Amino acid sequence: MAGVSLPGLGSGLDTARIVRQLMQIEARPQHLLQQKVAGTQQSIKALQGINSKVAALSAAAGKLTPGEDTAGAGWGAVSATSSSDAVSTASTPPAGTGSLRFSVTSLADAFFVATAAVANQEPVVAGNPPTLQFTMADGSTATVSPIGHDVASVVAAINKANIGVSAASIPQSDGSSRLQLSSKQTGADTSFTVTGLTVGTEIEHPGSDAVIDFGSGLTASSASGTFHDLVPGTDITVSGLAENVTVSVVRDDAAVTENVRAMIDAANAALNDISAQTKSTVGSNGSNTKTSPLTGDSTVRELASAITGAISSSGVSPAEAGVSVDRDGRFTFDEVKFTELLAADPAKAQELIGGLAGRLTEVAEAASDTSDGTLTAAVKNRQEQVKDMNTQVDAWDDRLELRRKALQSQFTALDVAMAKLNTQASWLAGQIASLPQMSTTS
Repeated sequence: MAGVSLPGLGSGLDTARIVRQLMQIEARPQHLLQQKVAGTQQSIKALQGINSKVAALSAAAGKLTPGEDTAGAGWGAVSATSSSDAVSTASTPPAGTGSLRFSVTSLADAFFVATAAVANQEPVVAGNPPTLQFTMADGSTATVSPIGHDVASVVAAINKANIGVSAASIPQSDGSSRLQLSSKQTGADTSFTVTGLTVGTEIEHPGSDAVIDFGSGLTASSASGTFHDLVPGTDITVSGLAENVTVSVVRDDAAVTENVRAMIDAANAALNDISAQTKSTVGSNGSNTKTSPLTGDSTVRELASAITGAISSSGVSPAEAGVSVDRDGRFTFDEVKFTELLAADPAKAQELIGGLAGRLTEVAEAASDTSDGTLTAAVKNRQEQVKDMNTQVDAWDDRLELRRKALQSQFTALDVAMAKLNTQASWLAGQIASLPQMSTTS
């Protein structure tokens, strides 16, 4: 009788491959969760990008937003000029305008004294330990204790003490040196006295204020050499004597115009980013729609509407000042129209553009405020979602590992059982094969 076999039984199964395929199915929920994490992280990045542009809009519009007592720093841009190289100017918006004519009759200088010349290593300070006592012009005192009595030790100790006095060793042609003590500040009231020296002072240079003379007995003085707010918002610094100096501070219309353009550009940058992050593209066959990280997000859609909606309020539009919104929902700026209005009627230009700036500032701050802005809240909410989903992903790692071990155990047991069955089948086949053969005769 031919051999008998039992097909389908045995331990030749690729159980590792079977387990891997089953685990791929088991892991699908985790993969979907990981994809959701990645998508949420993309939306966070998109929101943060929009938020930075909206914050830039807030800053640009804030410069042109009227305050309680000012028109906004962006309207105070000025151009300050001086007719002399010995006089420089620096203005901080909002600054006033005006013109001054004066002569510089004195410069700011520091008080200093110098001792008689002493040979190297010759003591210049008395006492053991050596001690110097300083008395300043305002009556305050300071004590300095050098580690040695020589000039070098005194210089090092005074410069380290930070008492408003600097020290230097001035070399002489014969190899000796003088100890020079100088006030760190300039001005007429910067003198001091020092006791404890073993050598006398041979040179004393008084401190002085800078003085400018407007004529007719009218003068102004400055200990530092910088005069503040002779024209509001402008500093005037003198560095040399000069006669008949003219300082002029005029409104800088070009800078004001650039501030308005910066606001318009910032608004359009925010709108363009919102558009890019929310658009969706439909394939040519009407399917395969491609979305963006924030497609369908109501927060950013409402923000875009609020930005463009700021163009007018109660029927008042800045179109007369050259600002409008085109059919694509973007701001346009007619620079010529604005500069003409600014020159002809500065108050009207400030009213129209300042009103727009105020509305844009309000919208931008409501969105980008670091505490309770709508964009800030949206980012924080998604970050919490990512944190929660990552916790779930980690939990899935543990769950899948347990499932993998369970499957491996099951298939190992199955493999063992099948091997036993295969052995039994082989034995049974052998027994059958050993039975006597039956034959038939005619």
